[in-house]
Amino acid sequence: MIQEWPAGVEIPLLAVRSTPKEWATVGRTLFQSRRWVQAKLAFERAGQERQANITDAHALREAARSMQSSTKPPPRRLAFCRAAEAFLRSAKESPYKAERRVLFHNAGDCFEAAASLGIKSEDCGKAGDAYASAEEFDAAVRMYRRCDMLDEAVRIVQENRAKMTPSVAENILELAKLFYFRKRDYKCVSCAGCLIVKLTLD
Repeated sequence: MIQEWPAGVEIPLLAVRSTPKEWATVGRTLFQSRRWVQAKLAFERAGQERQANITDAHALREAARSMQSSTKPPPRRLAFCRAAEAFLRSAKESPYKAERRVLFHNAGDCFEAAASLGIKSEDCGKAGDAYASAEEFDAAVRMYRRCDMLDEAVRIVQENRAKMTPSVAENILELAKLFYFRKRDYKCVSCAGCLIVKLTLD
């Protein structure tokens, strides 16, 4: 770390080693300024591996976003997937619920960006899982719908409909009924239909 010494004050011959607490403070300041590379280094010197990993995830996402639109989709998709996986790892390591939700949201956002560039079904499904873990159930259902993962979408409604926008829940169940009917899966048609009736009565 750099220290400034006022005129007339004798400068020590040897630099004083910064403490982990000081490095952590510097890391937080750099993080807030979105200077990801420097912040990661500061957190590493502070011995705060978890914070360093979170910062690295942000750096990966920024790198993916900054890739030129002329870049071929596969490299950009992989860049977003790397960022998403980094956010997922950090979310699973975090002991704080609010922080976990933010990190899972960021993972979902990155997987959603990847889905627009490549393997839609795989990335949409992962985005849905991440949004569900963030307790953003409308977003989770939206992503599952995009890749026809209606079993997962219906499960989200079954378990979390009180936390969802009613119209979103009803629309996905209507869509699920048509989807299952075409597959002649009448058990699932009945299940989705019962849920719609219950939603209406509630």
